[in-house]
Amino acid sequence: GGVLTMTNALDQLTVGGNVTFDGGYTVGLLTNGVLKVGGAFAQQWDSNYSSFAASGTHRVVFNGSAAQSVSFGSAGWYSYFQDVEIANAAGVSFTTGATVNGTATISAGAVTSAVGVTVTVGGNLVDTLGGRWQVANTTFTGGAPSLPTSLVTNATFSGSAVLPNGFALTGNLTATGNLKLNGQTVSVTGNFNTSGGGGVLTMTNALDQLTVGG
Repeated sequence: GGVLTMTNALDQLTVGGNVTFDGGYTVGLLTNGVLKVGGAFAQQWDSNYSSFAASGTHRVVFNGSAAQSVSFGSAGWYSYFQDVEIANAAGVSFTTGATVNGTATISAGAVTSAVGVTVTVGGNLVDTLGGRWQVANTTFTGGAPSLPTSLVTNATFSGSAVLPNGFALTGNLTATGNLKLNGQTVSVTGNFNTSGGGGVLTMTNALDQLTVGG
C-alpha cells in the first residue's frame, strides 16, 4: 500500500487540510522531519495496522486555524506519534485513544478529548502556561516525565517514575507502577489510588508532599 517516507532531518510536509493514513506498513519510514497538519488527522487500518508508526525524532505539528481532531484506528503497539506539538489557538481534540512515544508540547490552544479517551505519553508533557492539557485520561509511561505545573486529566503512572517536578492535578491520580515523589509537591483534586500488582507510592524524602482532595 501507499506510504509516506520521512527519514531526513530536512523533510517537511505541510498540509493545510486533512491527512489520512490508511496505507502500508510504516515502521522505520517515519523517523525524522516535520509533518504540519492544518485539518483533521486520521489513522486507519483497512490496509495495515501500522499505517502511521512514527519514531526517532519525527514530529507532527497541529497548526490549523480552526479546531482540529485526531483519531487512530489501531493506536498503541501498532500506530503512534513520536513527538507532537499543538500550535492551534482553536484547540485540538482526540476523538479516540492515541499514543505519543516522545514529547507532547502545547505552544498554543488547549488539548481535549472525547469522554473516556486515554492518551498515552512516553516522554515529557510541555505546557509553559499550564492547565491546557485537558484530555479525559492520560497514562504516563516514562521514567522521569516532566509535567506542567497544572493539568486537567485523570493521570496514571504505569511504570517506575521519578518525578522531576511537582504539579497540580485536576482529576484522579493512579499509580500502577512505582511512583516516586522525589522531593516534589503534588496536589490532586480527585482520588489517589495504587492498583495492580506493582502499584506503589514511594515517599522517602522529607520534602515529599501529596495532597488528595477526593
